[in-house]
Amino acid sequence: MTAKRSKVANPATLPIDRTDFEEFFKIDSLGYLVAKEAFRQGVIGTPYEMVETVCAANKSIGRKLLDRVTVAVPEIDLIADPEYVENARALNDLVIATFGESGFDQILKELVIEVAQELHVSLRPSRRRIYEKYKLWSDVLKSQPN
Repeated sequence: MTAKRSKVANPATLPIDRTDFEEFFKIDSLGYLVAKEAFRQGVIGTPYEMVETVCAANKSIGRKLLDRVTVAVPEIDLIADPEYVENARALNDLVIATFGESGFDQILKELVIEVAQELHVSLRPSRRRIYEKYKLWSDVLKSQPN
């Protein structure tokens, strides 16, 4: 009996720019919540799409938050002062100082809803279990001849 030769798989590649991945892929983020709901609803279905959606949502939320602060506090040039753009804590502190904590929470809720709509995701809780789509794929793959 000879050992079965293993297939060498190609390494996975990121569906987005590496710097965007490193900056915007955060599991404990609002973008992750949007992506998780997109997955539950079948808007996305692969791990690559999950990564792409988390990053796109977080990037969009960040830009929209920056736009709102720029309009509310025009005397601070956020582009000229990179500390606010590069340091999320400094930007959050500026937003809270400008809008207050309840205003900050309200802005984040509005932005999450706006970004979810852009990505065609409903934020109403889904009753569909998150792994249901993978089970369907698994059943299809099992039925396919090798």
